[in-house]
Amino acid sequence: MRVLMFSNDPEICVSHADLPPGHPRRRHREYAAELCRQAGGINRLAILVSVAASKNFQPEHEKNGLSIIPVASPHRILAPVSMILPALKAIRNFKPDLITAQSPWEAGPIAVLAARLSKASLLLQIHGDIGTREWNQQSFSYHLRTAVARVVCRSADKIRVVSESMKTRLADAWRIPIEKFVVVPVPVSMPEPTKLSRKEAKNALMPGLANHPTVLFVGRLYAPKNIELWVETAAAIAERSPEARFIIVGDGDEKQKLLTLLEKHQLYEKTILTGHVSRDKLPDIYKCGDVFLLTSSHEAFGMVVVESLLARTPVVSTATGGPSEILRDRITGRLIASGKSEDLAVATVELLHDEKTRQKMGDNGRISMQQRYSPEIVTEKLIEAWLRTIDRNCKPPAFA
Repeated sequence: MRVLMFSNDPEICVSHADLPPGHPRRRHREYAAELCRQAGGINRLAILVSVAASKNFQPEHEKNGLSIIPVASPHRILAPVSMILPALKAIRNFKPDLITAQSPWEAGPIAVLAARLSKASLLLQIHGDIGTREWNQQSFSYHLRTAVARVVCRSADKIRVVSESMKTRLADAWRIPIEKFVVVPVPVSMPEPTKLSRKEAKNALMPGLANHPTVLFVGRLYAPKNIELWVETAAAIAERSPEARFIIVGDGDEKQKLLTLLEKHQLYEKTILTGHVSRDKLPDIYKCGDVFLLTSSHEAFGMVVVESLLARTPVVSTATGGPSEILRDRITGRLIASGKSEDLAVATVELLHDEKTRQKMGDNGRISMQQRYSPEIVTEKLIEAWLRTIDRNCKPPAFA
């Protein structure tokens, strides 16, 4: 079996001796290995990767059946045009059985053309919260991405999405038969944590922090995260539990809005702002929170929820999209359907004052996440989806 993939992640082209867990190159090596395991015989995975013209990446062909072919483009908006000739060359030389694209609004049109010319099956992948109000509000270009994705997805044999709620929403909004969708979540892997205890990790972040209950946020600071609701909830938590402290990890377009809100609610002195933190530091960062608070208005998946539970930190979240499927209310955290700051604060404070329940939820969460979202399990499901896409009469695989 031969699979041709279109990607816009230049990290796939980066390779060195010690790739960390979750690195795109390492993950796609695992895809190639699993493809050989499931399909048997000689199999290859070739990836056309859009990269900046300034990058000096060269084509690589690994013994495990993985080929990386960089395609330089002077600007990201011109990437689809730059991809046309390499795509035509690839389908002529590679003769793919399956074509898949990781971005239906950028590589999608080229993938559709390649699939039609080569008569290969086509699987398009959607990872983000495309088409939601919050998505479209980011810029006009996001409206355009939604429109392109909607058109090209109609030509796909299968559409991989990362949650059941996303499948239902897109099938209804785009009027695409629900049978075309296959749910395969995002594989989540974390670097090995240090041997620091939770108290030690807290004090390493800030001396004396172990003496305070802590509420954590990790993620990009942008509109869908609903920063205003997060700060309002933090203010309500501080009113009920004055000794509580808040940790915000990440950066983004709404950082200034965050700072203004923290000042307005008199929380600045109680909040630790770390900015961006490298992935190898995240396991200890998650240990610094007694409770992870997520107030997103929409989440296609919710990787931070999985990561937090892998670190045994329970999660309080608005009941939206991915988190509603990841979390089990009162088992691994709390899901708050109302989306109100008062209700989120009450649930958070209850956990801050109940160490035994936090520990139980954290233990439950780690076991559940390892069983459901480990790279090995998700990779198996993804390759299974690839193989079933070729047989268009097969039902899509279910992810349990």
